[in-house]
Amino acid sequence: MYALFGDDLRLWLTDKKVDDVFYGFSTVALALFFFEFFVNCFARPYFACPPSFFFYLDLVSTLSLVPDIGWIWEFIAGGGTDLSDVRAGRAARAGTRAGRIVRIIRLIRLIRIVKLYKSAKTAGVL
Repeated sequence: MYALFGDDLRLWLTDKKVDDVFYGFSTVALALFFFEFFVNCFARPYFACPPSFFFYLDLVSTLSLVPDIGWIWEFIAGGGTDLSDVRAGRAARAGTRAGRIVRIIRLIRLIRIVKLYKSAKTAGVL
């Protein structure tokens, strides 16, 4: 649930000084998702070779956490404050597009969580 709504709660309920705590939680979530992804690659036959639909779904949903982590996203996006007005406008438009893409990818994360719930229910864990 944190992977789906954590960043939205951070933006809605907290100040900028608490961002590092949320980025830490998101980094832990990213590490756990990567761990689960690699365990699935080795433990489940026909998950990674040949790549199944769920392989790509898990990969995309795991990578979708990257824009939620400020430390990583600023490095990738090349964050800086010395942009001219023209470049700032372009960056704002790109940010708007990226926000739309992130919302779509969050829906993919929801599908992943439902898939994990179904697997746990089938295995008798829940």
